[in-house]
Amino acid sequence: MKNGFAVGRFVFIGVVLVGLSASRTRAATLDFETLPGGGPPTESMNISNQYQASFGMRFANSDGSFPIIVQAGSPGVGFTSAYGDDTPAPGENCGSFFLTISATGPHSDLIVGYSSLASSVGGVVLDIDNNEAWTIRALDSLNHVVDTLVLDTNTAHTGDALATPWSFSHATADIASVRFTYTGAQNLNTGVAFDNFTFDAVPEPDTLALAAVGLCVGAGFLRRKRRYV
Repeated sequence: MKNGFAVGRFVFIGVVLVGLSASRTRAATLDFETLPGGGPPTESMNISNQYQASFGMRFANSDGSFPIIVQAGSPGVGFTSAYGDDTPAPGENCGSFFLTISATGPHSDLIVGYSSLASSVGGVVLDIDNNEAWTIRALDSLNHVVDTLVLDTNTAHTGDALATPWSFSHATADIASVRFTYTGAQNLNTGVAFDNFTFDAVPEPDTLALAAVGLCVGAGFLRRKRRYV
């Protein structure tokens, strides 16, 4: 009777642990305020795979170039606003360093790749105003579009130097990359910056499978022990 109770308790605890593992996610927010290993980035620094090891994210532009770091204050590399060059509106929680496609405006797409398939990704786009618009697409590992979002001046919380949030959230981890395409009016004042990239991934299936196998083996061991006692 005692051993039977132990088996039941073991299996119950194991089921709870597997359930917790299944619901737990790995989360990260990349704000570009520091480089991996410490220290701040520098204005106009190319960003490609510096954050791949620590955040599982890599960055590229569709024309083969790389996006660059923007620092709040002069000179205006990413955007200009009533608050100053490359300066977000107060209270937007964007720090002092951001990402932009190039110093000459959004003439190519920004592509964010994830080392592991993600179930939920997001971030903010700064300074959507003056008939500007962005089409954001989530793509799977075969480069197929699995979700689309459009941000324009009719979207909530857009305007001069405001940080407009965007996100995709799926039931399964199927997002391999996100592509930002500028689809608004193009003029000399078109500017943009990106910040606060988030990434959540569900546990790998192999991890859950190993946990289940471990539970079965453990329960079997306890049953055999009870049989021969």
